Amino acid sequence: MSFEASLQKSTFQESLELLEWPRVCKQLSMFASTSQGRSYCLNFNLPRDIQTSRLKIEETVEIGLLDQFIEGGLSFYGVNDIGQTLKLCAKGGIASGEELLAVANTLVSARKLRRQIQSEDVRPRLTALVKDLSTMPDLQKKLQLGLEEGGRVADRASTVLSGLRRRRGELLHLRKDKMKDLLRRYATIFQDKVVAERNGRPVLAVKANYASQLPGLVHDSSASGSTLFIEPQIIILNGNQIVDIESQISQEERRLLAEWSSMVGEKFPQLEHLVEILLQLDFALARSRYGQWIGGVEPTLLEDAN
Repeated sequence: MSFEASLQKSTFQESLELLEWPRVCKQLSMFASTSQGRSYCLNFNLPRDIQTSRLKIEETVEIGLLDQFIEGGLSFYGVNDIGQTLKLCAKGGIASGEELLAVANTLVSARKLRRQIQSEDVRPRLTALVKDLSTMPDLQKKLQLGLEEGGRVADRASTVLSGLRRRRGELLHLRKDKMKDLLRRYATIFQDKVVAERNGRPVLAVKANYASQLPGLVHDSSASGSTLFIEPQIIILNGNQIVDIESQISQEERRLLAEWSSMVGEKFPQLEHLVEILLQLDFALARSRYGQWIGGVEPTLLEDAN
């Protein structure tokens, strides 16, 4: 590094210290709408050239006027931090239902923001920023159709899945009826009438001296040995069927999540670009709202100054 360049860098750092730049960045981050926006604000560096600074100012002015025009202001509700999910899918990994639903919700929010922003005559800088923003409605609809709130794979995602879950429900109902019948018919041999669970299997608390009256598999006993926790023989086969069905359900859910994750991975470049654009929009809005908070230059005054 030349002496001149070193001197410029030193002067620049001194200026930042005088401006209490870390403190400014921390205050700015409070006005960001997303977690990734807050992180970006905290680590933001001042542009080194006047052209970039002017561009940022123009973006700030445009988004500030739009924010004031929209009732309740611009909203980034639904925009999630999906960066790690995108990288996982791009590498062939399988994202969870909750992570994939976050991708879908982000696409919905991005489309709404693009629609609110686009106006080349009024907001040329922001319009140029979102011009090639692809919100992939087909991918979004696919994910939202297959996933319920909370990320659970929906029955409608697959006829195989819906059939398996229906069969599991039938088997669970049958097992519950059998347990109720046993509790009613052999009431005197039970320590209590609660269906407990041991090793993932339903058991009944049987008095040890009556254990021979209820054939089945002993899973546990009380500390005193006076109570045995028995899975009745009459429901063991039923329970094995349920375990098998649940395994098939898990396999089908994983197959669907893998399919959707692959779709997201294929769109990695477009989705990564979308994430960057949303970050820049959040950053611009944070600058505008922060400027208003500190009583910065009004947009009309800035235009007059130019």
